[in-house]
Amino acid sequence: HVDLGPDSVLGLQLGLQFGQGTGAVVQVTTRETQRGDYDPRPALAFVSHALSPGLTVRAGRLRSPFFMLSDTADINYSQPWVRLPAEVYGLNPFADLDGIDLLHRSRVGDAFVELHPYFGASRIPVIGGGHARLQRLRGLTMTVEAGEFSFSAGHALAELAAHRTSQSYYDFIERTGLSPALQARLSGSGADASFSSLGMQWDDGSWRIVAELARLNAEAFVNSATG
Repeated sequence: HVDLGPDSVLGLQLGLQFGQGTGAVVQVTTRETQRGDYDPRPALAFVSHALSPGLTVRAGRLRSPFFMLSDTADINYSQPWVRLPAEVYGLNPFADLDGIDLLHRSRVGDAFVELHPYFGASRIPVIGGGHARLQRLRGLTMTVEAGEFSFSAGHALAELAAHRTSQSYYDFIERTGLSPALQARLSGSGADASFSSLGMQWDDGSWRIVAELARLNAEAFVNSATG
């Protein structure tokens, strides 16, 4: 059996400019979801304004900058893999956030440094039924580009919730007689969570070396893990 769903995505993006330094971006994509459908959804929908040549503020639906390659994660042909390594990129399924961010880019010697603070919330469906969400999501990502090298580091904090409503989950609770305390660790809200990542890339146009390390810490609902 061949399933092309996980690697198939169709998107349409529209960019608009409103005078000097102000614009908007809307991107709609369709791909197989955790529910098994292909309902189109807005992956990006934000307005931006350049406060200065090196400082931009954006508000709306944004890409979550959790990983080094978050901005191009859906553009498979731009990657050296068939799909991004699940050992790292599977740790955090929240691909977008609804909120506000700042992009500050400056030159330091021969390098370019970008600082990217952000704040917002995110929500995704849970396989089988239910949803998971991040509330009070706040974080900072830093990227350094120096010649053929680029480096990234990021850290984010949030309140994690996961509400499971599938029949298989209810059957599991009834079959095992799971205590309310253990049920609260599988489904509920209010768990502290954090996510950190470090990445580097060297690309001379012919050869590329990529390395990335990520760590997820969660009080409940999912396993803490390192990739």
